[in-house]
Amino acid sequence: MPSGVKLNVVSARAQQRRETSELMNAMLAGLSDRVPGVVRTALQRSGSFIDVISQLIDTARMEIEDMWYRGDIGVADEHRMLRELDEVAGDIATEIPGGSPSGRRCILAATDGRNGVINKRLLEEDGWTVRVSDPDNVVAQAKVAPRPERRLVLLVGDAAVASPELKSTIAVLQAIGSRVLIVVPGHWAQAGQWQQLGADACAEDARTMLLLARKLYSADTSFSISEVAASLRVTPHTIRAWERRYKLPPPERDRGGQRTYTTDDVQLLLRISHAVTVHGHSLKLAALEAQGLLSDEVGDAGALPGAAVESAAPTDHQWRRVADAIPELLILIDNEGTIVDCNIATARIRDTIRENLRGARLPDLVIDYDRAKAARLYRPWPRRRDGWELRMRSRRGKQTVVAFDSRPVAADGARLLGLIGRTVAEERVEPQIA
Repeated sequence: MPSGVKLNVVSARAQQRRETSELMNAMLAGLSDRVPGVVRTALQRSGSFIDVISQLIDTARMEIEDMWYRGDIGVADEHRMLRELDEVAGDIATEIPGGSPSGRRCILAATDGRNGVINKRLLEEDGWTVRVSDPDNVVAQAKVAPRPERRLVLLVGDAAVASPELKSTIAVLQAIGSRVLIVVPGHWAQAGQWQQLGADACAEDARTMLLLARKLYSADTSFSISEVAASLRVTPHTIRAWERRYKLPPPERDRGGQRTYTTDDVQLLLRISHAVTVHGHSLKLAALEAQGLLSDEVGDAGALPGAAVESAAPTDHQWRRVADAIPELLILIDNEGTIVDCNIATARIRDTIRENLRGARLPDLVIDYDRAKAARLYRPWPRRRDGWELRMRSRRGKQTVVAFDSRPVAADGARLLGLIGRTVAEERVEPQIA
């Protein structure tokens, strides 16, 4: 291909799919030495660190999180693969030069050095002049910085849970006229309570971070259709066609009748693009999947094979004597996810007594990010799964990764789902953000 000629949309998606597939295959096979080579080859081809992060690293990160959500990989492999992505991106970020300053200035404070370096380089390539600060000193630096420089403060987080002290830091920054953008990779924005800190906006990927940074700097947090289209590498006409043909939620319009997109609108379109580019779905299926309207299995909810339903009709006294004698978690739920009964081990992990869990719903026992994954055990109907990992939390905030095996059972004419859970890891204690 001649130099300077851009790939069309179809060719660009095919290229992105090939690179993502090669990167994912290397990580799934444990070939850590191949991962940097794949990423560097993509950088050499595109010549842009922004393109490599937004089109390859973030795409792979989203696919890893989807694989964990689907139960294809465990939390240990998820953490290993995400760490490999961060390491190679951080190494490249320290080697390449920044871009030409455009006059926009900001302050960046990071709780994790590697993620701080990555986002600093992304901003510099986009034309920003970035002053790096420590989270403990960012308020002091912002107070003495020129007004244009303190207009935007980026707080870059990581896989750790957000410290409650950051909430007061953000409030002080906003009081002196700064707009605060939190940048946390992937699902940690929810799992780590970063979204509860009261910042002006929160970004989970490079494209959204750069869009929001520009908008917050100009005191506007909505996006035009041209800005969204440029971020997705499609035309405005394509986005309008998606909305019309696949009945996507329509964006708000300004007084002039022009579409204005929020961060949630952009994330929905990013999920559609991901499903088309990486999974090769048709646009119709991609639109349904992005809105959570696709079931992961097809079948008749009322007709499970007889062999898949095990009989279990012991008395309550017998059930509890057996269940309480074993260390694994045992839970019985109905087809709405309501807990019918559980053993003492389950109550202990929640720092409560068994009676307090009867009538509660299974999704209420896990962290917010895992609620939808917990519901997939019994929706659209109770089903058999093995090693289905969920992160459960106690009333004190302790987070425990539990792998559940589920089995449909019949008891007194009702169809229930039995869960047997074994502890995989205890991750951390979550500080409660007031």
